[in-house]
Parts: sequence; C-alpha cells; structure tokens
Amino acid sequence: MVRAVVLSSFDGLGGVDVREVDEPVVTDDGVLIRVVYAALGPWDVATTHGAFVGAGGGTGFLQVLGWDFAGIVEGVGSEASGFTSGERVLGFSPQPWSGIGALAELIAVPADTITAVPTGLDLPAAAALPVSGLTAILTLNSGAVESGDAVLVVGATGGVGGFVTQLAQARGARVIASVAASAADAARELGASDVVDRDGDLAGQIKELIGPGVDVTIDLVGPQVWPAELAATREGGRFVTTTPAAVPLERDITATSVGVQPDPSTLASLAQACAQGQLVSRVARIVPLDQAVDALAALERGRAKGKVVVNVAEAAGADLS
Repeated sequence: MVRAVVLSSFDGLGGVDVREVDEPVVTDDGVLIRVVYAALGPWDVATTHGAFVGAGGGTGFLQVLGWDFAGIVEGVGSEASGFTSGERVLGFSPQPWSGIGALAELIAVPADTITAVPTGLDLPAAAALPVSGLTAILTLNSGAVESGDAVLVVGATGGVGGFVTQLAQARGARVIASVAASAADAARELGASDVVDRDGDLAGQIKELIGPGVDVTIDLVGPQVWPAELAATREGGRFVTTTPAAVPLERDITATSVGVQPDPSTLASLAQACAQGQLVSRVARIVPLDQAVDALAALERGRAKGKVVVNVAEAAGADLS
C-alpha cells in the first residue's frame, strides 16, 4: 500500500483526503516512479468539482489527484527504454483522462511521457515545471510570438504566466504584464518591459503605451476579462487563451485556445534551460503530504501565493536530493 491524496466524490475538497491505496502495476511500456515532489495547480481543484467530466474526464472513484511530479525511477517495464532505476525524472500525467494521479508515493506512467531531470535542477523546481512550462510554450507558439512583438500577458506572475513572461522576453518580445499592483516588481524581475494594473482600465493603459494595441494577447485568467483584453489588442492581432471556450472575435483578431499534453522532448529543453539558469522554475512553498488538502483549499480561495509543491516522500524517508 502507498499513501496518496484521493478524491472520493465530486463534492469539491470535501471529497478529498489522504489515505492508503494499492501500489500501482507497471505495464510493459511503463516506468515505476517513487514520487518525491508533486506540484499543485488550479486544475487539481477543478478536478474535485468534476470540471473535466464534460470533456471526457474520468467519473469513477477513487481517483488519485495530481498532475505534475518529479521523482526517482524504481522499476522499468520489459518493453520500456531510456530509463534506469535510481534515475531522477519529471513529467506530468493528465490525471482526469489518464487515471494516473501524481500525488502518491508510487506511480506507474508510460515511459514516453517523462524525461530525465538534468544536473543542476533540484526536484522541487522540476516538479513545478511540466504543466506550466509546457502550457507557456503552447501559448507562445500558438500566438506566433517573435522578436519585436508587443505581447500582453494577463496573469503574468502566476504559475503559467511566470514562464510565459520569461520565455516571451527571451524571444525578444516586448512583454506587458497585467498584474495586481503588488506584483509589479515581480513581473519586472521575470522580464516584463512594462506593467499595467489589472484592476484599472486595461485597454486605456495599453493605448497609452502602444496606440494601436498589442500584437498578441495571452489570456491566463478567463472570459471575465476577454472584452478588455480584446480591446487592448490591435486590429488583426492574435489572441491566445488557456480557457477551452469560443472567443467572440472582432476586428480581424484571430483567437486560439490551447490545452496541454505530455511532451517529453519540449519538457527536456525547458528543464535544461532551468538547469543552466536561463529559465527560473519558482517554488513559493513546500508542504508535506498531510497538508496537501489544506494547500488545495488555500489555492481554491486564492490565498496560495506562488507555486506550492507537496513533499510526497517525506514520510517514507526517501532521498530528497
């Protein structure tokens, strides 16, 4: 038996607790991983309310929660290749669809969904990288962001937004961060050229900076701010959102919605950039497995400041290096 954070109903966090579950069975093409750290995200909270059921997510119980993880290989299936026992790895499992949750002491995942943790990247930072980093790359690629573009990032210091800001700046874009006034300095530290107040007149602030509006808007917040974001985007500009819904198009603006999937090759490149200091995977707080439900509650209330990572292996006395 292994300990895990388990969902027993779609009653929000009232259906979540920490309990023992059966050890996973490794398939021939799979890898058994002792999870050391697993990162929390808003998608974990959404799962507890059944948010992904309409998109084909699992409806059965019990479900182990968690997407992002970093840990140590414990075993390799007979047809899996590229990994050895004792190796550090990271990855993510799209839990509502895969049925494999990362918030467990042991998980078994397909070998083609993970990658090695490079020397120089610690496991907490590795665990915080996969979903947010890969989503950031998707938004930039979907928006065709390139050098010289003016890019508005709404939610620029969040889990995904922090990577978007850094990666867009690295491409040579002029990043304009829409954040709370208290996060202005953090946005600039991440690479934003300009900062606007998310609680002010967004379109008005953008027009003062760039008359016609930005070339690309990357929305990481949702439909409630779409009207202001579209008004801040130039005619013929590009609009990218992480919300799976139709964007009301106007002024020849093109819109794309992105959804992340495991991509070990791109993840390996992101991890290497972090290991070399070219990209920062920020961890605000590390909590033990027993406090994971409380940490999810703080995330749901909007009280979690920065990325929270769960130390899954602490109680088991695993090597945390």
